Amino acid sequence: MSTHDQRIESELFELLGTVLPGNARELTRDTLLADAGIGSLSLVETVFVIEEKFDIKIPYNANDWQGASFNTVGDVFDLVVRLIVEKSTDQASSSA
Repeated sequence: MSTHDQRIESELFELLGTVLPGNARELTRDTLLADAGIGSLSLVETVFVIEEKFDIKIPYNANDWQGASFNTVGDVFDLVVRLIVEKSTDQASSSA
């Protein structure tokens, strides 16, 4: 994992700790969102917070988006990194 990805992961874990009930220190990449206390309503709130923090747009149905799954904290991290990379690639090609 690159330093950039580590920074994103750290920020994501910190952010999840602010919106999730319970102890964020217990979160791992393998933690199921349901086990972390993220139900459908808190998932919507969490998506909004992530979008704002990282200036990205998570697709409405992330599970159907390019083979992405959205079941664990690691899935969220992987999707956020993909969206950040795509955004930076799009910005680089539009400025070229």
